[in-house]
Amino acid sequence: MTFAILGCGIVGLYTAFNLVESGVRGSEITIVAEYLPGDQSINYTSPWAGGNFSCISPDDAQTLHFDRTTYTHLAAIQKLLGSGCGLDRRPSTEYWEYLPDQRKIESLSSYLQDFAIIPSSQLPEGAAFGITYVSWNFNCPKFLEVLKEYLATTGVVFVRRKIQNVDEMFEFARTVFNCTGIGARGLGGAEDENIYPARGQVVVIKAPHINENRMRWGTEDVTYVIPRPDSGSQVVLGGYLQANNWCADTWKTETDDIIRRTSQLGAKKEC
Repeated sequence: MTFAILGCGIVGLYTAFNLVESGVRGSEITIVAEYLPGDQSINYTSPWAGGNFSCISPDDAQTLHFDRTTYTHLAAIQKLLGSGCGLDRRPSTEYWEYLPDQRKIESLSSYLQDFAIIPSSQLPEGAAFGITYVSWNFNCPKFLEVLKEYLATTGVVFVRRKIQNVDEMFEFARTVFNCTGIGARGLGGAEDENIYPARGQVVVIKAPHINENRMRWGTEDVTYVIPRPDSGSQVVLGGYLQANNWCADTWKTETDDIIRRTSQLGAKKEC
């Protein structure tokens, strides 16, 4: 049985990884994509992420299950890909300006390494709740490239091609995974007009003294400090989460606001 995957972002690559881990020969998997790791385009979103495991996701049972599965499997992925793959552990502190659902906190506390609730007396001004734990951080551009290289060694075939209609994918296999993300909005045969982007803007700095995540979830904005592993001390500062905003421009006013908010959030120095 052969498989074809449309899209080579993290979802497409991880789909191929799971197929290989389940026993499918790499030579039976073809990934077809307009963009591949190393490319830079606003339509290729995976490389632009901070990114890390954080607690921003919803509190429904299915999503909480996905969170737990993701967190517990990352150690095995790092071990397989080796040191320097763009994935590593980092301490993390997260604040909410509102009280998160208790079901979410109970779920997180059951599996996050070194999970602890921050006493209310130690919360910064405006924060209603906070936790500390050990998270996983990604250097997203590097991790995508390393994961692609690993899959290629197993025999996975990569084809650079812009697919206009999902039916074209059946040239490669009878079983097709649509991993196009936002690209599904205009994909013939699978158009989904409910899909829209959430625009973000970040600032990348070099800061070897920052070795931990700091996140703050507000009702109107999000603020985060995310060190990138295997990057020469790069740190991603953010951010914004603007639903259905298709603008590709960056704005100095937003850059200044990000620097202001992340400076207030702070981060511990390396010991």
